Amino acid sequence: MKSKRREARTLAFQALFQVEAGGHTPGEAADNVLGDNNDHAVTSYVRETVSGVHEKLPLLDKEITSLLDNWRLERLATVDLTILRLALYEIDYREDVPPVVAINEAVELAKKFGEADSGRFINGILGACLKEKGGNRERDRKGEPHA
Repeated sequence: MKSKRREARTLAFQALFQVEAGGHTPGEAADNVLGDNNDHAVTSYVRETVSGVHEKLPLLDKEITSLLDNWRLERLATVDLTILRLALYEIDYREDVPPVVAINEAVELAKKFGEADSGRFINGILGACLKEKGGNRERDRKGEPHA
């Protein structure tokens, strides 16, 4: 049985992908993926997360860029970039999501929606992020990405 949080995270990923790939606004994309879903926990998580990722996008992208080794942000597959943004948002700004859970869920999203090696790639980037942060979430909430 799929958990509500996993369902909400998958919907948030799909909405963020629509924003990145299809030119939808965050609100339109959230509405598209939620449809007639009336589960408050799911709709709340999706709307808050999609809005939050959109708001923190420059900081998230700066953080992703700092974690890439000999690779440019523009070269990342849209699926992988979207998953990284979502996971880093959860790690940096959502106290209700333990970092290890954010990483595990990101890897699962990558396996489901990405290319054959996306799971390993996502795990490597997010693992390096967690190692670099050393568990310091407070600094991130103040808007300062680790570089």
